[in-house]
Amino acid sequence: ECECCANSSLNMMEVDTAMAAATAQMASAPSAISDVVAALEQHGVLGVWTQLYIVRLRERVVDELFPQFMQAAAAEENADDESNGEEPPLAVAARTVATELSEVRASVCHFDSVAGTTLAEQVDDVVESEFLHASHTSARQGCIAQFEKGMQDFCQLYDLAQEDDELEVLFSRGLAELHPPANEKAATIVARLRAFHQFAQNLRRVGLFDLLVNTADFRQLLHGVVCRRVADSCESVFDEVFVPALSHWLDAVVGGWLALIESDGSNVEQPAVTAKRVAELQRMAQEELCKLRIRELFDIIVDFPDSLPAIQDLRTCLTTAEQRALLLSSLRAAFCKRLLHPGADTHNILTQYILAIKALRELDPSGVILEVVCRPVRAYLQSREDTVRSIVRSLVDDSNTELSSELAEGKPIDMPDSDMSSDEEGDDEWNPDPVDADPTSSRSQRTGDITSVLINIYGSKELFVKEYRLLLSERLLALNDYDVDKEARYLELLKLRFGEEHMTQCDVMLKDISDSKRISARIHEELGTPADAAIMAATGDLRIFILSRLFWPQLKGEDTLQLPASVQKSLDTFTAKFEQLKAARTLDFKSHLGLVDLELTLDSGVVVDFSVPPSVATIMFHFEEKPEWNLEQLSNVMKVPTSTVQKRITFWIRSGLIQATAPGEYVLDERGYVERSASSSGAAEVDEEDEAEGEDEEAVLYWQFIQGMLSNHSSLALDKIHTFLGLFVEGGVTVNEQGLKKLLSSKVDAGLLVLTQGEYGLPVE
Repeated sequence: ECECCANSSLNMMEVDTAMAAATAQMASAPSAISDVVAALEQHGVLGVWTQLYIVRLRERVVDELFPQFMQAAAAEENADDESNGEEPPLAVAARTVATELSEVRASVCHFDSVAGTTLAEQVDDVVESEFLHASHTSARQGCIAQFEKGMQDFCQLYDLAQEDDELEVLFSRGLAELHPPANEKAATIVARLRAFHQFAQNLRRVGLFDLLVNTADFRQLLHGVVCRRVADSCESVFDEVFVPALSHWLDAVVGGWLALIESDGSNVEQPAVTAKRVAELQRMAQEELCKLRIRELFDIIVDFPDSLPAIQDLRTCLTTAEQRALLLSSLRAAFCKRLLHPGADTHNILTQYILAIKALRELDPSGVILEVVCRPVRAYLQSREDTVRSIVRSLVDDSNTELSSELAEGKPIDMPDSDMSSDEEGDDEWNPDPVDADPTSSRSQRTGDITSVLINIYGSKELFVKEYRLLLSERLLALNDYDVDKEARYLELLKLRFGEEHMTQCDVMLKDISDSKRISARIHEELGTPADAAIMAATGDLRIFILSRLFWPQLKGEDTLQLPASVQKSLDTFTAKFEQLKAARTLDFKSHLGLVDLELTLDSGVVVDFSVPPSVATIMFHFEEKPEWNLEQLSNVMKVPTSTVQKRITFWIRSGLIQATAPGEYVLDERGYVERSASSSGAAEVDEEDEAEGEDEEAVLYWQFIQGMLSNHSSLALDKIHTFLGLFVEGGVTVNEQGLKKLLSSKVDAGLLVLTQGEYGLPVE
């Protein structure tokens, strides 16, 4: 017996009877609530009854209503089969709970208005606390699963509506206005959407809807929808701009779906809360697209300029300092992993660097991202021996349209300047640099043309001028005539780039070739005696390049080569005439340079033409004297190492005119000759620089040794392989590490080798 009951002179049974009658009145006759309140107040048990009412309601919710709901929700979470528009068990359970709790809430709201109590708030607290209780996680996840299916149905219907005008009414007038579509698939989806909409309304009636859409599970659902859309539509597609399309899809589909579940279905106008959620999803979609494009940025650069739309999307989405930092670290790591390794050719690295310059300037016109990201690329290129050569070759290569077009513009090279502010003076549209800009670099350095950026890898013009002199000497010495117009054009353009004062020696080199034509013509005119003419006839049409020794780079090669006597006599005669023409000056012939046109008449009467270096021609001259030679004999008579003879004689072996009878023993035997398909002139040319024909046979020899050493070692680095070849190959290895790397790279491309962390190995079968 409680204190309030004792004060009212009632025993507990009477109080309980009165309270039971009040509860029955609440459920059966809400209009009599005033009488109920009066009776409870009369007995002084209004407070006790409200407390017991909430206790019993909680018991009803926990023991009867929610278990049915939880069981249906758990089944829904694990359900995979699609319904045909029938109301799912979870929706039925939700409707049952909604119906009963709605009636209860209507009664207690009336009770509160009469008695001044807060029963309605307490009822809401009961529902909320039970729904959010940790033990009811499956219920929430089951509801989320139902919401996810509803979203999938809405997306499918949207896709169908793009091809069916009948379905567009859903997205203009609402679900309630949509008649069953003629399309069977669409009709099934619409039926499921109507059931889903009713399910959402039942959740709203009992206050569960707002609780649900504010949970982390619901936010994760929307995040997953956005991520899947970005991945499915944008991943690896670089030739389209996706930001406007994503924005439209989110507004039409996700926004339409949110409006559907938050409205009564009669219209699709977005409530304010829906518009706010859609705006947040727009931001989320751009963040996901930004992350995707950052992960793909290396491939985007490879595909530039076709991938320009992807760069434009990234520029739109790149809005925060965190995203910018992620881009810098991610792209730098991609460059180091996929580009800056020994297996990558220098030319390919330069090509990728040029594409990065163009792409990243589209992304960030200030050049700061380019400067920070490509710092390892510049450092790696600087460490490679052939970088300067590759850059110079690209400058004077007509096939490299980017650099050659810049060279034609004639702009001077932008070199680093100690006055870092000079490039900003007079700039009416000056803007401050981003906070991650290097304070030691100027904007002109970051935004200069591509040629200037490449030259500034070393910060000096002299290296490139020196390399150009070497390249120019090779190109001039490879000429078959005295035409230097093309090289003169390039030289004039390079003068505009590097300054005329740096190109004086190159001017002399071109002048030497032009003067050689005039001097050679005059000497041939002055060969008046029959004896002189007979001597010169032994070499046919002799064309000489007369070079000024002090102005040309040092010429490398077999400078000790001893030419055949008849050829040497012709050169001595030419020298004597030159000394008569140019007093106090003489000629020192570089016998290993140049090109010899040979016409060989075989025993069968077949005439074969070859265009070969002097060393290769000299070998055939000696075989004309006697048909059998060994390496040592040829080396002695030609005054060159045996390794050089072995390399040069390979050309004639491959041509089928000389046969190897034993190691180091050779015989002239034209029976093995098979006429090769060649140009219209029938000439088989050998490039003195690349020595392609000779090196093919040499490469076969190297490859045999490499296979043997890798059979005994799991993997070896490039320098180790080069060292072992030098020890095992007879006569030593004649190819440098860069040449060996090209051979190994070709084997990697062919699948005969694998390259792992800078070491080469045989593939595992």
